[in-house]
Amino acid sequence: MTTTPTPPPSDQPTRKRRKKSGCLARLLLSTVALILSLIVAEIVVRIFADEVLPTSFGPRYMFQADPELGITLTPDFEGRFALHGEFDVSVSINSRGYRDREFGTKPKGITRIISLGDSMGFGYGVTSQDSYPKQLEAKLNENLSQPRFEVLNAGAPARGIQHMIRVLERSAWFEPDVVIASFFFVNDLIDLRDFPLHTVRGGMVWTRSIAEVIDRNGWLAFSLDYSKLSLLAYRGWFNFMKKMQGNGTRLGGAVAPPGRHWGTEALLTDSPSSPGGEDLWGEFAGQLKLLHEKTQAMGAKLILCTIPQEYLTRDEAWEALERDGTVTDKHDRDLPSKKLTKICAEIGVAFYDTVPDFRAKPPTKTRFFRLNKHFSPAGNAFVGELLARRLRAKGFVR
Repeated sequence: MTTTPTPPPSDQPTRKRRKKSGCLARLLLSTVALILSLIVAEIVVRIFADEVLPTSFGPRYMFQADPELGITLTPDFEGRFALHGEFDVSVSINSRGYRDREFGTKPKGITRIISLGDSMGFGYGVTSQDSYPKQLEAKLNENLSQPRFEVLNAGAPARGIQHMIRVLERSAWFEPDVVIASFFFVNDLIDLRDFPLHTVRGGMVWTRSIAEVIDRNGWLAFSLDYSKLSLLAYRGWFNFMKKMQGNGTRLGGAVAPPGRHWGTEALLTDSPSSPGGEDLWGEFAGQLKLLHEKTQAMGAKLILCTIPQEYLTRDEAWEALERDGTVTDKHDRDLPSKKLTKICAEIGVAFYDTVPDFRAKPPTKTRFFRLNKHFSPAGNAFVGELLARRLRAKGFVR
């Protein structure tokens, strides 16, 4: 009987097992190394990047979501607001949600003024005491043996006239004698379309369209609360998106406003091609009339003042816009003032256009920050002085 020889044992399965084990080990080591690298990167970003979110509204958590206003200042917030090379200031919000000191019951013999405004009134980039509402308060009380005027700064970034109406209603406890409303010569018309435009995610302010993107993106929503490294990566994407918007590209359902300055077409032209044009002015008139009625119901007097951008106050700045093509012959530099003069006359609201006074008195110090275009300390002081003079001239204060 012939016996078939048994083949020698093969080491092929062993080599396969060793190869598979080696691959798993390398994969494990690579995964561990990646995780450790991400942890180290997260620590580095947290140490050296004070704020990595792509927003210019202010410090994180300074705003909270509000069902009526979209966003509002967070009561009792304390933080710092900085823009490299331009400003670094502290920000304190009182228990009622205003950037001001605490106010109690109205004292006898005191005239109270409430300043309704946006980031210009809030004091973007300056200390609370340097904001124009507090400069107004200081000017009115100047040379008095006892202060007789109290001014509440009820301004906050991104507020327009629709916000002001609701803020005034919420501020009835202050018992104002005078209400100052502002009209900002940039976005106060175009913002009428999308009220309330903003909301809050992860302690930061976003447009509602961007907030919808965040809500649909689990990674981004997680990053807002837990990972600054992820936010740094997102910031690159966000800045790219903003650049594309500036080129007229539609992203996330939003399109950048025309021109380099928000609202240029709506504010400075009567052309049918302007976005909203007369309809926006009509909407503003309706809202101003409602604000006037609310003010009268409180037994107070209303005055509307203009808050200009630098290109409306200095010939050199306007000429620079003409050279780069942002404005042309079809743009009327004085059109907003003409429109507001007519609207206020029809409604019966006192109107103060600050633009002529800005032009008549050239600054010895710049009145606007170079980068973010808000009032500098000198600009705030100038507006505070102008308002004090005008309120006295109109008989609003004595």
